[in-house]
Amino acid sequence: MDAFSPAERAAHYLPVAESICRVARNDNERAFLATQAYAETKLAEAVLEERCGDMGKWACDAGLATGPYQVHRHCADAWAAPTRADRYDAGARCALRMARRCRTPEGWFAAQGGFRRCAADWAKRRVPMFWRIVAKLREKS
Repeated sequence: MDAFSPAERAAHYLPVAESICRVARNDNERAFLATQAYAETKLAEAVLEERCGDMGKWACDAGLATGPYQVHRHCADAWAAPTRADRYDAGARCALRMARRCRTPEGWFAAQGGFRRCAADWAKRRVPMFWRIVAKLREKS
């Protein structure tokens, strides 16, 4: 069961939310990053605290991915930035750079797998969550 109180949970997610707000240009980009972070990591404490090794040998793509967006070494800034906030921002910028190569939400998620692809069966499963988040963001506007 979740050990976080509502206040602790908010504090836990805040750095990711702040990163999304700093980097994303619009609601679709915010929803994409939120969906990507949740789908990849469920915002696990160990991932956000950069302790993937605590989760077992296959966590964070066996140590090949980092941060809430689970970017790989081609996103060098996400690995080398001096602070966690800078690494989150760099990871978000890299994830968006890859996503912008594609035209559809499915493609944005598929592009995270690399290989310059804009379609993947697994990526379709993330699209409904993306649209729910877009709707919530537009409700708040």
